[in-house]
Amino acid sequence: MQSIRRAGEALRLMASQQKELSVADTARHLNVTAATASRILASLRECHIIEQNPETRRYRPGILAFRLARAFELGADPIEDIHEPMEKLVKQTQHTSWAGILEGIELVVLKSRHGNFPVRYSVPIGGRLPAADSAMGKALLALQKPDDVLELYNSSEAVKSANVNFKVDDLLAELSEIRKIGYAVSDQQLFSGVKSVAVAFDAAHLDRPIALGISYPTFAVESGEDEKIVTALVAEAKRYGAKTGDVRWTAQGHVTF
Repeated sequence: MQSIRRAGEALRLMASQQKELSVADTARHLNVTAATASRILASLRECHIIEQNPETRRYRPGILAFRLARAFELGADPIEDIHEPMEKLVKQTQHTSWAGILEGIELVVLKSRHGNFPVRYSVPIGGRLPAADSAMGKALLALQKPDDVLELYNSSEAVKSANVNFKVDDLLAELSEIRKIGYAVSDQQLFSGVKSVAVAFDAAHLDRPIALGISYPTFAVESGEDEKIVTALVAEAKRYGAKTGDVRWTAQGHVTF
């Protein structure tokens, strides 16, 4: 099982860097010897998940990886129905709408729709953000039990190395508040001058919980105007939540956690 986990970590590293991966990079990321990293990459190459560039000797996605990606694109898109609320939010607010899923302690961006507001920021599709700092990530984490979140973060070396000021108790307190009010906020935690709000959905027919969010420059919203954006988000969340059958969102539009 450890070898499978390490192989998965190597693939995640390749996906996050979006460039060819060396044995040294893999060894450093997995905290293993170069020989072990070489064996992991060789095993993935034999399965055609990755391939080796004969000129650079580095590794890149193989044919099987592309086939899996194509299969996901054609038949395994878990958030096809979320297009509608995303489009409505963009039209109502003129700001950028997002959809994403949680993977470990990271938020993976799956879809985005830009509004007409001239100032915007961009995260590539498939891009990863720290879940504890992003509105969508926090909304998704709030769906989990506190003990599960505690275990997730206490077992993650990535958190300890990336943010020495991170305190899981502070995150748990924030998640508790999110469960009460129904939405999460990220106020310039990821990008200076950018604020985001998000909600999350969990239903039986969804492959995994999904987050819906909207982001906007802080200078573009006057004092008190944030409430209008939150109201628009929650309104769309009520409709989408009822459509998906998420029991936390009732037909009357009240959020129950």
